[in-house]
Amino acid sequence: IVDIEEMAWSPRYGLKGMIDASVKVRLNPEMESAEECMMPLEFKTGKRTNGQA
Repeated sequence: IVDIEEMAWSPRYGLKGMIDASVKVRLNPEMESAEECMMPLEFKTGKRTNGQA
């Protein structure tokens, strides 16, 4: 885990909000060409909210 509750904003896609966690992952770890990259991680509780779904 690199960061928590991080603000993300993409004017290109019209998205703005908080990412629950930013994590560093390794793609294809068993291969020589393994690549590390950052990815967002969102936790969902399954609870209903008063907002739009």
